Amino acid sequence: MGFENKFSEKDFLLAVRRARSLSDAKIAERLGVNRSTIWRYKRDNPKIVKEAEKLLEANTNTAYLSKTKPTTEEFIERYPIIQEWIEMQQKNDVGNETMISRVRIINNVCHHLKTTPEALSLEQASDLVYEMKERKEAGEPVPKGLSFYYIRDGVRSWFMLMHQMSAQILSTKGVHAKASEGTGTMARERITKEQRALFEQIVGQAVRIALKEMSMDHWGYEDIKNAELELKAIAEFMYYTANRIESTHNIKLNDPDHILAGDHWEIHTLDKGKGGGLHWQKPLIGDGKDRLEDYISKRFNIEKDMIPIKARDIDSYLFPTLSEDAKARRFEDLAMKTAHQLTGAKVTMQNHAWRHTFAQDWLHASDWNYELGAEIGGWSSTETMKKCYGKISKDAINRGLRRAMGQTVEDVTYELKW
Repeated sequence: MGFENKFSEKDFLLAVRRARSLSDAKIAERLGVNRSTIWRYKRDNPKIVKEAEKLLEANTNTAYLSKTKPTTEEFIERYPIIQEWIEMQQKNDVGNETMISRVRIINNVCHHLKTTPEALSLEQASDLVYEMKERKEAGEPVPKGLSFYYIRDGVRSWFMLMHQMSAQILSTKGVHAKASEGTGTMARERITKEQRALFEQIVGQAVRIALKEMSMDHWGYEDIKNAELELKAIAEFMYYTANRIESTHNIKLNDPDHILAGDHWEIHTLDKGKGGGLHWQKPLIGDGKDRLEDYISKRFNIEKDMIPIKARDIDSYLFPTLSEDAKARRFEDLAMKTAHQLTGAKVTMQNHAWRHTFAQDWLHASDWNYELGAEIGGWSSTETMKKCYGKISKDAINRGLRRAMGQTVEDVTYELKW
Protein backbone atom coordinates (compact mmCIF):
# COMPACT_ATOMS: atom_id res chain seq x y z
CA MET A 1 0.00 0.00 0.00
CA GLY A 2 1.18 3.52 -0.72
CA PHE A 3 1.34 6.38 1.73
CA GLU A 4 -1.70 8.67 1.96
CA ASN A 5 -1.34 12.36 1.21
CA LYS A 6 -0.57 14.34 4.37
CA PHE A 7 -2.54 17.41 5.41
CA SER A 8 -2.45 19.75 8.36
CA GLU A 9 -5.11 20.77 10.87
CA LYS A 10 -5.45 24.04 8.96
CA ASP A 11 -5.98 22.13 5.70
CA PHE A 12 -8.66 19.98 7.32
CA LEU A 13 -10.59 22.91 8.80
CA LEU A 14 -10.40 24.82 5.52
CA ALA A 15 -11.76 21.78 3.68
CA VAL A 16 -14.64 21.56 6.17
CA ARG A 17 -15.47 25.23 5.72
CA ARG A 18 -15.39 25.05 1.96
CA ALA A 19 -17.31 21.78 1.79
CA ARG A 20 -19.73 23.20 4.37
CA SER A 21 -19.98 19.67 5.70
CA LEU A 22 -18.32 17.09 7.96
CA SER A 23 -19.01 14.37 5.43
CA ASP A 24 -15.99 12.09 5.01
CA ALA A 25 -16.58 11.91 1.25
CA LYS A 26 -16.86 15.68 0.74
CA ILE A 27 -13.80 16.48 2.85
CA ALA A 28 -11.81 13.70 1.18
CA GLU A 29 -12.67 15.12 -2.23
CA ARG A 30 -11.45 18.56 -1.15
CA LEU A 31 -8.17 17.20 0.19
CA GLY A 32 -7.61 14.60 -2.52
CA VAL A 33 -7.41 11.64 -0.13
CA ASN A 34 -9.41 8.49 0.57
CA ARG A 35 -12.55 8.63 2.73
CA SER A 36 -10.97 6.14 5.13
CA THR A 37 -8.16 8.63 5.75
CA ILE A 38 -10.66 11.27 6.82
CA TRP A 39 -12.51 8.74 9.00
CA ARG A 40 -9.27 7.84 10.81
CA TYR A 41 -8.26 11.49 11.15
CA LYS A 42 -11.61 12.38 12.74
CA ARG A 43 -11.36 9.37 15.04
CA ASP A 44 -7.85 10.33 16.18
CA ASN A 45 -8.50 14.08 16.51
CA PRO A 46 -11.77 14.63 18.42
CA LYS A 47 -10.78 18.15 19.51
CA ILE A 48 -10.28 19.25 15.91
CA VAL A 49 -13.63 17.70 14.97
CA LYS A 50 -15.29 19.74 17.75
CA GLU A 51 -13.65 22.87 16.35
CA ALA A 52 -14.91 21.96 12.89
CA GLU A 53 -18.44 21.54 14.24
CA LYS A 54 -18.27 25.01 15.81
CA LEU A 55 -17.07 26.45 12.48
CA LEU A 56 -19.99 24.92 10.64
CA GLU A 57 -22.49 26.09 13.24
CA ALA A 58 -21.15 29.63 13.20
CA ASN A 59 -21.14 29.68 9.40
CA THR A 60 -24.71 28.33 9.17
CA ASN A 61 -26.12 30.76 11.71
CA THR A 62 -24.40 33.84 10.36
CA ALA A 63 -26.99 36.08 8.73
CA TYR A 64 -27.44 39.77 8.07
CA LEU A 65 -29.64 40.44 11.07
CA SER A 66 -28.12 43.85 11.78
CA LYS A 67 -28.23 46.98 9.69
CA THR A 68 -24.46 46.95 9.28
CA LYS A 69 -23.23 45.43 6.05
CA PRO A 70 -19.72 43.96 6.14
CA THR A 71 -17.05 45.51 3.98
CA THR A 72 -15.97 43.63 0.88
CA GLU A 73 -12.87 42.35 2.70
CA GLU A 74 -14.92 41.21 5.73
CA PHE A 75 -17.43 39.51 3.43
CA ILE A 76 -14.68 37.56 1.66
CA GLU A 77 -13.09 36.53 4.95
CA ARG A 78 -16.38 35.53 6.57
CA TYR A 79 -17.50 33.19 3.81
CA PRO A 80 -15.04 30.65 2.40
CA ILE A 81 -17.51 29.97 -0.42
CA ILE A 82 -16.84 33.52 -1.63
CA GLN A 83 -13.11 32.81 -1.59
CA GLU A 84 -13.79 29.70 -3.64
CA TRP A 85 -15.86 31.74 -6.12
CA ILE A 86 -13.01 34.21 -6.51
CA GLU A 87 -10.56 31.38 -7.21
CA MET A 88 -12.88 29.98 -9.88
CA GLN A 89 -13.10 33.37 -11.55
CA GLN A 90 -9.33 33.72 -11.48
CA LYS A 91 -9.02 30.40 -13.28
CA ASN A 92 -11.37 31.83 -15.93
CA ASP A 93 -9.10 34.91 -16.32
CA VAL A 94 -11.68 37.32 -14.92
CA GLY A 95 -10.10 40.69 -14.13
CA ASN A 96 -9.63 41.74 -10.50
CA GLU A 97 -11.88 44.80 -10.77
CA THR A 98 -14.69 42.69 -12.24
CA MET A 99 -14.30 40.06 -9.49
CA ILE A 100 -14.45 42.62 -6.69
CA SER A 101 -17.48 44.27 -8.30
CA ARG A 102 -19.25 40.89 -8.41
CA VAL A 103 -18.39 40.19 -4.76
CA ARG A 104 -19.92 43.55 -3.82
CA ILE A 105 -23.06 42.63 -5.73
CA ILE A 106 -23.55 39.33 -3.87
CA ASN A 107 -22.75 41.15 -0.61
CA ASN A 108 -25.47 43.71 -1.41
CA VAL A 109 -27.96 41.02 -2.43
CA CYS A 110 -27.39 38.90 0.69
CA HIS A 111 -27.56 41.92 2.98
CA HIS A 112 -30.82 43.09 1.38
CA LEU A 113 -32.40 39.63 1.58
CA LYS A 114 -30.99 38.95 5.07
CA THR A 115 -29.44 35.67 4.07
CA THR A 116 -26.02 34.09 3.59
CA PRO A 117 -24.29 33.22 0.30
CA GLU A 118 -24.75 29.52 1.08
CA ALA A 119 -28.49 29.96 1.62
CA LEU A 120 -29.12 32.32 -1.30
CA SER A 121 -31.50 30.57 -3.71
CA LEU A 122 -32.04 31.26 -7.40
CA GLU A 123 -35.69 32.04 -6.67
CA GLN A 124 -34.72 34.72 -4.15
CA ALA A 125 -32.14 36.24 -6.48
CA SER A 126 -34.32 36.16 -9.58
CA ASP A 127 -37.26 37.68 -7.68
CA LEU A 128 -34.99 40.50 -6.54
CA VAL A 129 -33.67 41.10 -10.07
CA TYR A 130 -37.26 41.19 -11.37
CA GLU A 131 -38.30 43.59 -8.60
CA MET A 132 -35.45 45.96 -9.45
CA LYS A 133 -36.43 45.75 -13.14
CA GLU A 134 -40.04 46.70 -12.31
CA ARG A 135 -38.87 49.57 -10.13
CA LYS A 136 -36.63 50.84 -12.91
CA GLU A 137 -39.43 50.71 -15.49
CA ALA A 138 -41.79 52.48 -13.09
CA GLY A 139 -39.23 55.18 -12.38
CA GLU A 140 -39.13 54.24 -8.69
CA PRO A 141 -35.97 54.53 -6.57
CA VAL A 142 -33.98 51.35 -5.87
CA PRO A 143 -31.74 50.53 -2.89
CA LYS A 144 -28.16 51.62 -3.37
CA GLY A 145 -26.05 48.95 -5.08
CA LEU A 146 -29.06 46.97 -6.31
CA SER A 147 -29.94 48.56 -9.63
CA PHE A 148 -31.24 46.11 -12.24
CA TYR A 149 -28.40 46.34 -14.74
CA TYR A 150 -25.77 46.37 -12.00
CA ILE A 151 -26.71 43.20 -10.12
CA ARG A 152 -27.36 40.88 -13.08
CA ASP A 153 -23.70 40.17 -13.88
CA GLY A 154 -22.78 39.19 -10.33
CA VAL A 155 -25.87 37.05 -9.86
CA ARG A 156 -25.30 35.24 -13.17
CA SER A 157 -21.65 34.53 -12.34
CA TRP A 158 -22.58 33.28 -8.86
CA PHE A 159 -25.14 30.76 -10.00
CA MET A 160 -23.24 29.66 -13.11
CA LEU A 161 -19.97 28.97 -11.26
CA MET A 162 -21.16 27.93 -7.81
CA HIS A 163 -24.39 26.13 -8.71
CA GLN A 164 -23.60 25.03 -12.29
CA MET A 165 -26.70 26.81 -13.59
CA SER A 166 -26.77 27.19 -17.36
CA ALA A 167 -27.12 30.56 -19.04
CA GLN A 168 -30.41 29.37 -20.53
CA ILE A 169 -31.91 28.55 -17.12
CA LEU A 170 -30.84 31.91 -15.72
CA SER A 171 -32.33 33.73 -18.71
CA THR A 172 -35.67 31.97 -18.23
CA LYS A 173 -35.61 33.19 -14.64
CA GLY A 174 -35.14 36.78 -15.79
CA VAL A 175 -31.42 36.95 -14.97
CA HIS A 176 -30.45 37.44 -18.59
CA ALA A 177 -27.41 39.04 -20.22
CA LYS A 178 -29.10 41.40 -22.64
CA ALA A 179 -27.28 44.65 -23.28
CA SER A 180 -28.30 47.52 -21.06
CA GLU A 181 -30.34 50.35 -22.50
CA GLY A 182 -28.06 53.07 -23.74
CA THR A 183 -25.15 50.70 -24.34
CA GLY A 184 -22.39 52.79 -25.83
CA THR A 185 -23.50 56.08 -24.28
CA MET A 186 -20.41 56.35 -22.06
CA ALA A 187 -18.32 54.95 -24.92
CA ARG A 188 -18.98 58.18 -26.79
CA GLU A 189 -17.37 60.24 -24.05
CA ARG A 190 -14.32 61.84 -25.59
CA ILE A 191 -11.29 63.80 -24.46
CA THR A 192 -10.73 66.45 -27.11
CA LYS A 193 -7.43 67.51 -28.64
CA GLU A 194 -7.57 70.79 -26.70
CA GLN A 195 -8.22 68.95 -23.45
CA ARG A 196 -5.33 66.58 -24.15
CA ALA A 197 -2.97 69.52 -24.62
CA LEU A 198 -4.17 71.05 -21.35
CA PHE A 199 -3.83 67.67 -19.62
CA GLU A 200 -0.07 67.76 -20.22
CA GLN A 201 0.16 71.16 -18.53
CA ILE A 202 -1.87 70.42 -15.40
CA VAL A 203 -0.95 66.79 -14.70
CA GLY A 204 1.49 67.84 -11.95
CA GLN A 205 -1.17 70.00 -10.34
CA ALA A 206 -3.62 67.09 -10.42
CA VAL A 207 -1.09 64.84 -8.68
CA ARG A 208 -0.53 67.41 -5.91
CA ILE A 209 -4.27 67.86 -5.36
CA ALA A 210 -4.73 64.09 -5.12
CA LEU A 211 -1.85 63.89 -2.63
CA LYS A 212 -3.66 66.33 -0.33
CA GLU A 213 -6.80 64.19 -0.42
CA MET A 214 -5.07 60.84 0.07
CA SER A 215 -2.51 59.88 2.65
CA MET A 216 0.55 58.62 0.77
CA ASP A 217 3.03 59.03 3.62
CA HIS A 218 5.27 56.25 2.34
CA TRP A 219 5.99 58.24 -0.83
CA GLY A 220 9.02 60.47 -0.98
CA TYR A 221 9.86 63.26 -3.44
CA GLU A 222 11.04 60.85 -6.13
CA ASP A 223 7.87 58.77 -5.85
CA ILE A 224 5.74 61.87 -6.36
CA LYS A 225 7.74 62.95 -9.42
CA ASN A 226 7.51 59.42 -10.80
CA ALA A 227 3.74 59.38 -10.24
CA GLU A 228 3.47 62.56 -12.30
CA LEU A 229 5.57 61.05 -15.10
CA GLU A 230 3.58 57.83 -15.05
CA LEU A 231 0.13 59.44 -15.00
CA LYS A 232 0.91 61.43 -18.14
CA ALA A 233 2.49 58.42 -19.86
CA ILE A 234 -0.43 56.13 -18.98
CA ALA A 235 -2.86 58.56 -20.59
CA GLU A 236 -0.70 58.82 -23.72
CA PHE A 237 -0.20 55.06 -23.94
CA MET A 238 -3.91 54.35 -23.56
CA TYR A 239 -4.77 56.97 -26.16
CA TYR A 240 -2.47 55.49 -28.80
CA THR A 241 -3.22 51.82 -28.05
CA ALA A 242 -6.74 51.78 -26.53
CA ASN A 243 -5.32 49.43 -23.91
CA ARG A 244 -7.42 48.79 -20.81
CA ILE A 245 -6.10 50.18 -17.54
CA GLU A 246 -5.74 46.86 -15.67
CA SER A 247 -3.81 45.36 -18.55
CA THR A 248 -1.69 48.53 -18.71
CA HIS A 249 -0.74 48.15 -15.05
CA ASN A 250 0.40 44.58 -15.66
CA ILE A 251 2.85 45.37 -18.48
CA LYS A 252 6.44 44.43 -17.55
CA LEU A 253 9.33 46.43 -18.99
CA ASN A 254 11.38 43.31 -19.70
CA ASP A 255 8.57 41.31 -21.32
CA PRO A 256 10.39 39.18 -23.96
CA ASP A 257 7.45 39.59 -26.35
CA HIS A 258 7.95 43.34 -26.65
CA ILE A 259 9.41 44.47 -29.97
CA LEU A 260 11.42 47.64 -29.35
CA ALA A 261 13.35 48.16 -32.54
CA GLY A 262 13.56 50.72 -35.29
CA ASP A 263 10.67 53.06 -35.92
CA HIS A 264 8.05 50.45 -35.01
CA TRP A 265 7.43 49.26 -31.47
CA GLU A 266 5.02 46.55 -30.33
CA ILE A 267 4.09 46.33 -26.65
CA HIS A 268 2.79 42.95 -25.52
CA THR A 269 -0.28 43.04 -23.26
CA LEU A 270 -2.58 40.43 -21.77
CA ASP A 271 -6.19 41.48 -21.53
CA LYS A 272 -7.88 39.68 -18.65
CA GLY A 273 -11.26 41.31 -19.04
CA LYS A 274 -14.48 39.57 -19.99
CA GLY A 275 -13.71 36.44 -21.94
CA GLY A 276 -10.07 37.21 -20.96
CA GLY A 277 -6.72 35.67 -21.65
CA LEU A 278 -6.38 37.65 -24.87
CA HIS A 279 -2.84 38.52 -25.94
CA TRP A 280 -2.31 41.68 -27.97
CA GLN A 281 0.70 43.26 -29.61
CA LYS A 282 -0.02 46.98 -29.36
CA PRO A 283 1.72 48.75 -32.26
CA LEU A 284 3.31 52.16 -31.73
CA ILE A 285 4.84 54.37 -34.40
CA GLY A 286 5.38 58.06 -34.81
CA ASP A 287 4.21 60.28 -31.96
CA GLY A 288 2.91 57.33 -29.91
CA LYS A 289 6.29 55.60 -29.95
CA ASP A 290 8.17 58.85 -29.35
CA ARG A 291 6.14 59.69 -26.26
CA LEU A 292 6.56 56.24 -24.71
CA GLU A 293 10.27 56.35 -25.55
CA ASP A 294 10.62 59.74 -23.82
CA TYR A 295 8.83 58.40 -20.75
CA ILE A 296 10.95 55.23 -20.47
CA SER A 297 14.14 57.26 -20.89
CA LYS A 298 13.19 59.66 -18.06
CA ARG A 299 11.55 57.14 -15.74
CA PHE A 300 14.26 54.47 -15.91
CA ASN A 301 17.24 56.69 -16.72
CA ILE A 302 18.08 54.98 -20.02
CA GLU A 303 19.51 56.64 -23.10
CA LYS A 304 16.90 56.50 -25.84
CA ASP A 305 19.03 54.57 -28.28
CA MET A 306 19.82 51.99 -25.56
CA ILE A 307 16.20 51.29 -24.54
CA PRO A 308 15.83 48.16 -26.75
CA ILE A 309 18.90 46.66 -25.08
CA LYS A 310 18.77 47.86 -21.47
CA ALA A 311 15.00 47.55 -20.99
CA ARG A 312 15.27 43.77 -21.23
CA ASP A 313 17.40 43.70 -18.07
CA ILE A 314 15.01 45.73 -15.91
CA ASP A 315 12.49 43.53 -14.06
CA SER A 316 9.88 46.18 -13.38
CA TYR A 317 6.38 47.15 -14.34
CA LEU A 318 6.22 49.71 -17.10
CA PHE A 319 4.46 52.03 -14.63
CA PRO A 320 5.88 50.76 -11.30
CA THR A 321 4.82 53.53 -8.89
CA LEU A 322 1.16 53.54 -9.88
CA SER A 323 1.10 49.75 -10.33
CA GLU A 324 2.55 49.08 -6.87
CA ASP A 325 -0.63 48.20 -4.97
CA ALA A 326 -4.36 48.87 -4.63
CA LYS A 327 -3.78 52.14 -2.79
CA ALA A 328 -1.50 53.45 -5.53
CA ARG A 329 -4.17 52.62 -8.09
CA ARG A 330 -6.82 54.44 -6.08
CA PHE A 331 -4.49 57.42 -6.03
CA GLU A 332 -4.10 57.15 -9.79
CA ASP A 333 -7.88 57.10 -10.26
CA LEU A 334 -8.25 60.22 -8.11
CA ALA A 335 -5.40 62.05 -9.86
CA MET A 336 -6.79 61.15 -13.30
CA LYS A 337 -10.26 62.30 -12.27
CA THR A 338 -8.82 65.56 -10.94
CA ALA A 339 -6.88 66.13 -14.17
CA HIS A 340 -10.01 65.64 -16.26
CA GLN A 341 -11.92 68.07 -14.07
CA LEU A 342 -9.18 70.66 -14.51
CA THR A 343 -9.28 70.25 -18.30
CA GLY A 344 -13.06 70.38 -18.43
CA ALA A 345 -13.36 66.82 -19.79
CA LYS A 346 -16.71 65.40 -18.69
CA VAL A 347 -16.11 61.65 -18.49
CA THR A 348 -17.58 58.94 -16.27
CA MET A 349 -14.90 56.25 -16.56
CA GLN A 350 -11.72 58.19 -15.92
CA ASN A 351 -9.03 55.85 -17.30
CA HIS A 352 -11.27 54.00 -19.73
CA ALA A 353 -12.17 57.32 -21.37
CA TRP A 354 -8.81 57.18 -23.18
CA ARG A 355 -9.82 53.88 -24.83
CA HIS A 356 -13.09 55.49 -25.89
CA THR A 357 -11.23 58.49 -27.24
CA PHE A 358 -8.90 56.33 -29.30
CA ALA A 359 -11.85 54.49 -30.86
CA GLN A 360 -13.64 57.65 -31.91
CA ASP A 361 -10.54 59.47 -33.10
CA TRP A 362 -9.39 56.38 -34.98
CA LEU A 363 -12.69 55.88 -36.83
CA HIS A 364 -12.74 59.50 -37.97
CA ALA A 365 -9.03 59.54 -38.82
CA SER A 366 -9.23 56.30 -40.82
CA ASP A 367 -12.56 57.00 -42.53
CA TRP A 368 -14.29 54.27 -40.49
CA ASN A 369 -11.86 51.38 -40.81
CA TYR A 370 -13.39 49.15 -38.13
CA GLU A 371 -11.32 46.09 -38.97
CA LEU A 372 -7.95 47.75 -38.53
CA GLY A 373 -9.15 49.75 -35.51
CA ALA A 374 -10.29 46.58 -33.73
CA GLU A 375 -6.95 44.90 -34.43
CA ILE A 376 -4.90 47.85 -33.19
CA GLY A 377 -7.08 48.75 -30.23
CA GLY A 378 -7.73 45.23 -28.95
CA TRP A 379 -11.35 44.43 -29.76
CA SER A 380 -11.93 40.76 -30.54
CA SER A 381 -14.45 41.73 -33.23
CA THR A 382 -15.68 44.83 -34.99
CA GLU A 383 -19.19 44.43 -33.54
CA THR A 384 -18.38 46.21 -30.27
CA MET A 385 -16.87 49.15 -32.11
CA LYS A 386 -19.89 49.41 -34.38
CA LYS A 387 -22.37 49.14 -31.51
CA CYS A 388 -20.61 51.53 -29.15
CA TYR A 389 -18.92 54.08 -31.37
CA GLY A 390 -21.41 54.46 -34.17
CA LYS A 391 -22.25 52.97 -37.53
CA ILE A 392 -20.36 54.03 -40.61
CA SER A 393 -21.82 57.15 -42.21
CA LYS A 394 -23.51 57.18 -45.61
CA ASP A 395 -20.82 59.55 -46.88
CA ALA A 396 -18.12 57.04 -45.93
CA ILE A 397 -20.04 54.22 -47.64
CA ASN A 398 -20.38 56.27 -50.84
CA ARG A 399 -16.68 57.17 -50.78
CA GLY A 400 -15.73 53.52 -50.39
CA LEU A 401 -17.99 52.47 -53.25
CA ARG A 402 -16.69 55.16 -55.61
CA ARG A 403 -13.09 54.30 -54.68
CA ALA A 404 -13.77 50.62 -55.44
CA MET A 405 -15.21 51.60 -58.82
CA GLY A 406 -12.02 53.45 -59.75
CA GLN A 407 -13.35 56.97 -59.27
CA THR A 408 -11.30 59.76 -57.73
CA VAL A 409 -12.38 60.34 -54.14
CA GLU A 410 -11.46 63.13 -51.77
CA ASP A 411 -9.11 61.93 -49.02
CA VAL A 412 -10.83 62.71 -45.72
CA THR A 413 -8.42 60.85 -43.45
CA TYR A 414 -6.22 62.88 -41.13
CA GLU A 415 -3.40 62.37 -38.71
CA LEU A 416 -4.20 60.57 -35.47
CA LYS A 417 -2.20 62.61 -32.99
CA TRP A 418 -2.30 63.51 -29.33
